[in-house]
Amino acid sequence: MQIRREMIASSYLRGSTREREEMSRSQGVFIPARGNISNKKKASAKARKGSGKGGTPSGRNRRKEGAPGGESQPLHFVSEDGFDLYVGKNNYQNDQVTFHIADREDWWFHAKKIPGSHVILKSGGRKVTDRAFEEAASLAAYYSSGRDQKKVEVDYLQQKNVKKPSGAKPGFVVYYTNYSMVAETDLTGLKQI
Repeated sequence: MQIRREMIASSYLRGSTREREEMSRSQGVFIPARGNISNKKKASAKARKGSGKGGTPSGRNRRKEGAPGGESQPLHFVSEDGFDLYVGKNNYQNDQVTFHIADREDWWFHAKKIPGSHVILKSGGRKVTDRAFEEAASLAAYYSSGRDQKKVEVDYLQQKNVKKPSGAKPGFVVYYTNYSMVAETDLTGLKQI
């Protein structure tokens, strides 16, 4: 079989475009003609953009319809003490949770030095209890790549100290003046809404 492939490839290089296509089809292998590559790129780019007349996009840029109401929403939990906790499930939701749902005085949690979800503890102007801090840290530990470990180190700080560098990808942040705690990946006692 290897000899036949070499024969097809060497014959392919000698013939014209049409001959190459016919030869490859007749031998059970389709090798498309090269043609003008720049025109093909332009045509495929136009097809991806759609008609440009306000219709729906075509091709691979068409968005799949998700849950009713558009995009999926971040997870929402309530702690035993009545504090709202929000968890981003992907990079875009991490941005939404950190920069749109959270207020400056709310608390932000993330697993230390490993990929994971951003978790927001909404203080609502109240003093946050230690139990609420532990539950938020447990959520950050559970929704991280350290989920399979019993305990995970979690950084936490007020949202006003979380910054997004200009031009950074979704979900990427830098933060200062953080505290750390070790949290278990157990979610008992939390109610998901």
